[in-house]
Amino acid sequence: MPPYVRFLGIILITTILCAGCSISRREWVHPTKDTQIWYQDKLNCEEYATGLAISMYPVVAPANTVVVNTVVDGEQNQKQSTQKHHDPGQYKREQYKKRLVKDCLYAEGWQYVEVMPAGEPMPGGYHP
Repeated sequence: MPPYVRFLGIILITTILCAGCSISRREWVHPTKDTQIWYQDKLNCEEYATGLAISMYPVVAPANTVVVNTVVDGEQNQKQSTQKHHDPGQYKREQYKKRLVKDCLYAEGWQYVEVMPAGEPMPGGYHP
């Protein structure tokens, strides 16, 4: 058997196996709450998580911030000029926040489950 036939067979089998994976998706569901409540719960969890993430991984202020005070017609105007800088905790803060939001939603009773398009049976025999 030529090697390319074996390769094409592997590609065909992989394609068939992956075709079934694309019909399902995951989403947040709750037994007693609707989508409108989902948005409110998610917003509350994001606000909570942002505060904790910033306290755990504080935002590093750039060392090259320039604050200019000017007085125009008796009013003091403050302008801030900032050059781009690297915040070393940004990635950790974002990952921590994502985990906190997920944990918070679970605590509110939400579940992240696999759902199928309407009319399709769930794997494992579960039919909503």
